[in-house]
Amino acid sequence: MPQAQRSSTHNIKMEIWNSTTRIERPTTEAHEAYDLCDAGAELARFNALKSLRSVFARLVTTHGGGGKAPPLAFERWLARSALARATAPDGDCDGERGARAAPLALLPAAPSVDGQLVADLARSFSRDAALAIAEAVSAQGRSAAARQAASYPGGQRARSGAPQTARPGREARGEARRRRRRLARARLRRRCPARARRGRGGRRPAAACEVSVARKRGGKVVVLSALDDAGDARKPYMTLNGAHFDKLVQLHGRHGRPGDGDVHARIFCLLARYEALRGAGFQCAVPGAAFDGLEAYLGPTVECFASPLNCRFERYYSAFPFLERPFGSLGSFFGDVAIDGGSFEANPPFVPEVMAFMVDRIAALLEAASGPLSFLVVVPDWGGGSSAAGACRRSRFLRARHTVRAADHVFADGAQHRVADRYRPSSWDTAVLLLQNDSGAATWPLDTPTLAATMRRSFTRAANDPKAPAKREDLQAWERRGPARGGKRTPAPPAGKPKKKKARNDDAAFFVEAP
Repeated sequence: MPQAQRSSTHNIKMEIWNSTTRIERPTTEAHEAYDLCDAGAELARFNALKSLRSVFARLVTTHGGGGKAPPLAFERWLARSALARATAPDGDCDGERGARAAPLALLPAAPSVDGQLVADLARSFSRDAALAIAEAVSAQGRSAAARQAASYPGGQRARSGAPQTARPGREARGEARRRRRRLARARLRRRCPARARRGRGGRRPAAACEVSVARKRGGKVVVLSALDDAGDARKPYMTLNGAHFDKLVQLHGRHGRPGDGDVHARIFCLLARYEALRGAGFQCAVPGAAFDGLEAYLGPTVECFASPLNCRFERYYSAFPFLERPFGSLGSFFGDVAIDGGSFEANPPFVPEVMAFMVDRIAALLEAASGPLSFLVVVPDWGGGSSAAGACRRSRFLRARHTVRAADHVFADGAQHRVADRYRPSSWDTAVLLLQNDSGAATWPLDTPTLAATMRRSFTRAANDPKAPAKREDLQAWERRGPARGGKRTPAPPAGKPKKKKARNDDAAFFVEAP
């Protein structure tokens, strides 16, 4: 069961995260120091997924007869692919355990076509066109994963003490050679630092992809760049605001270990991983005021679906645990983790298959738990008997419930680490449901009227942003703001003035001023 204690230090704004509440969650899982911080490999994966997204757009144009794909169809395909990897019989949470599986992170490489992708596309196109698009983009995904595997065959460094499976003598000789090279480079760095930074021909060794960090705009914005062989910054750069950068450094200081590598390289890889995913709406989080308001009743809840960028407390479950463990991740909620008690909050990506699997997993955990167990589930209230909200309402573990109207609440934006406005209006009504076993209900009693009053108050923009305007802003008005202010489209020019054409660089949308 999570245990909380208050820390006397408070270096980060409470609006970003709650750094004072310490959550110590004992785990029997051994710490694994995987070397997943190769900025070069992460950039290659980023570009591969960006190219795959472009291929998808071209296929839609070619086969769609001028139509457009359903919004976020590509992102839902990625989410289903990740779920399939995590829940396969030999799955490993995020597709990164072992050299063979490392390139599969993010890149959909299933041998068959995703039937749900076909059904998703068939909402806008004919069945034949949807099938043609799905088959072609799936083949491209498999090719991209194969190229990534060929370019970066290792993907990780095995933990110390791992069993040797192939030619121990050769492996031992190889390790001895690598040890001698490391010692030689260390001696060279001590004797001649300038020369040590160069490889043959005056170039930086290809294996040492360093990351540079620069603070701009008075420290409000931090820019991280991977350096190429010549020591020049490679594009795209990764940008986040100063407060979130400080949060990541503090989390790494709390949970990182000596074998976890350079914190700046890991932050760069983390940003590249989530920027490659896009779909900021899938990465939205419950606003901080809701966690603060419910802490008196449920304690400091452990998030089941979070990241180091949007977590409220220091301990959480995340999508890429072998990359995020040094930042406090407890693993993947869909992985093989032991949960026998505690207070949790589950706000998954709003993908039907992901939410359905989450509901089943929560029910199984509540059935099997021997200690007090509580889940606060936050899902869209789409209606219909097959929705996640409907399944939770029918659960025998339901203790309290409330629906917040779409016009009355906001979420913390999935891109909050790089946009000026951290909150976005909700697209639909949100169901908040409390599921507990008997001992959980006795440990954390919370009834429906109290839950409703807390949610109505803490989900509003005013409760989370003291500078919020008095006038309520709907989703359409928020989207028209443009990306620099948190929206998703550039505002249209005033009538009568010609629209200036400007080169569009999606990556440039990341480089915006922090609050």
